[in-house]
Amino acid sequence: MIHRPKRVLLLDTNFSAEPLLCWLLRAGYQVYLVGNRPNDALAKETPGYIQADYSNLDELEATIDRVKPDYLVPGCNDQSYSMAARANHDGRFPGLDSSEQTIRINNKARYRQLGQDLGLPMPSVYENHTPPIGRPLLIKPVDAFSGKGIVALLSPSPAQLGDAIANAKAASPSGQILIEDHCPGQLYSHSAFLHRGRILHEFIVVEHASANPWVVDTSALVTDCSDLLRQCLRSLIETLAGACDIQEGLLHTQFLSDGKNLWLIESTRRCPGDLYSELIRLSTGFDYAGAYLQPFLGQAPSTAEPVSKQRWIMRHTLSLPQEAVLAGLCFTEPLSIERWIPLALTGQRIHPSPNSRIAILFARCQDAQTLSALIQTTVNRTLYHLEGE
Repeated sequence: MIHRPKRVLLLDTNFSAEPLLCWLLRAGYQVYLVGNRPNDALAKETPGYIQADYSNLDELEATIDRVKPDYLVPGCNDQSYSMAARANHDGRFPGLDSSEQTIRINNKARYRQLGQDLGLPMPSVYENHTPPIGRPLLIKPVDAFSGKGIVALLSPSPAQLGDAIANAKAASPSGQILIEDHCPGQLYSHSAFLHRGRILHEFIVVEHASANPWVVDTSALVTDCSDLLRQCLRSLIETLAGACDIQEGLLHTQFLSDGKNLWLIESTRRCPGDLYSELIRLSTGFDYAGAYLQPFLGQAPSTAEPVSKQRWIMRHTLSLPQEAVLAGLCFTEPLSIERWIPLALTGQRIHPSPNSRIAILFARCQDAQTLSALIQTTVNRTLYHLEGE
């Protein structure tokens, strides 16, 4: 008897999902991609592309009924995960949280309330839009992404606060916002792969924003994290996972640290975008894409540690703080380019971050000091400039 390959429906056509698609194809799965943008990178190159709006539950369920997939896999954006969870109301697909679990994690107000209930370190939230006067604040939508609608105010007047609230509400699909303390510190991310509620593998990445203060565009693996900070993070993330009944798979969290204190900012269960998985793979040899996919395929996680030695890799998303037409790029110093993924064409109008990207760069350095210097040059926006500037 000839057995057909197992079918996977992947909810993402953006270039960030490429490592997921390639892993699935190498493993012998029959992959169908669903999304409503036929000009997306993966839509153009994948025979199994289905044009449908997975943010529409009726369209997604109709696609599932037509394809009859064995597995449903969310991609690299929050909506793909939340819609996969909603479509899995009968629990037929493994690895997915319930819709309620997903909302508790993805909705910023619910996440802050969860942190408060658990005693986790998070920025203080001010209800009824009446924060104390004279302290730094962040005003943000509870359900937007890529930094949209976020405003930072160091010492807001009532008029400034009112304008920021209106701006955040306009960027929120639900019209709901959050006002919280603007905490100091460096931004990091912590990617944890869980098994039976405990962290099996983890990675800490330092993150910087240069083109847009709310959009990460430069990052690298942290290799000198103190044991105390790592142990603290593990305890916090496992507490969060236990409260949300998360037993398996990825729990990815951004946090701030000033060297003494840390504050959890947000968590997600979907794969981070802009080829974050490739940063981990290129830096350590760890199969991040495979580890992310395994729970959705009903597979037990691999307990093997990465065997390759540490490599010094910077990931940078080339984007602009202002609108311009792409003619070419001029670099100010030589680079060892590990990977270059072009995302825009010559002559294309590039909109300010986060609305346009030029390329994703993975640059290799010889040691930690060289990597640190390269990151500083990149964050200062002196590594390259557009031709004609």
